[in-house]
Amino acid sequence: KRFLNKDGTIQVELYKEPIHYKKEDGQYEEIDNTFEETSKGLKNKKNDFIVEVDETNEDSLLNITCKGHKICMFPKKIKGKIRDKKRIKNNKNKRIDKVKYEGILDNTDIEYELHSKRLKESIVLHEKPKNNIIEFILKTDLELSINTDNSIYISNGKETLFKLEKPFMIDNK
Repeated sequence: KRFLNKDGTIQVELYKEPIHYKKEDGQYEEIDNTFEETSKGLKNKKNDFIVEVDETNEDSLLNITCKGHKICMFPKKIKGKIRDKKRIKNNKNKRIDKVKYEGILDNTDIEYELHSKRLKESIVLHEKPKNNIIEFILKTDLELSINTDNSIYISNGKETLFKLEKPFMIDNK
């Protein structure tokens, strides 16, 4: 973005991620991924994809909609009702917002961080798990293909709409 200052100088701001998205009418609008409360949970405000966190239904915790297609994703063994949500506000940047669900699985939190064009999921283990597998169920009408780098491309047959990066783990200790 370029801004003309009162003294006649021009200020330029550069961004690492997109700051606008193209609406269906061809106009560009500024991305606002701020989560807002809905009757079911949370939903991002303005982007070319919609992220909804459904706190009322343990069979559809995370829903992502893009170009008329939907992905529904949730951990296989949610521990009771979804509770203890903590918003992690970032008032300086409308393109990034976070929400954290504490204790959603035994000794485990899940955090979703929404960026301009991506969603980052962090699974935080508080203790060494008895089982080292956390399973997620993914429901969609789209095609999935596993790549050689173990990422998953999700497409409508013509174009890739989503890419799930290969999972990785970091030990904070």
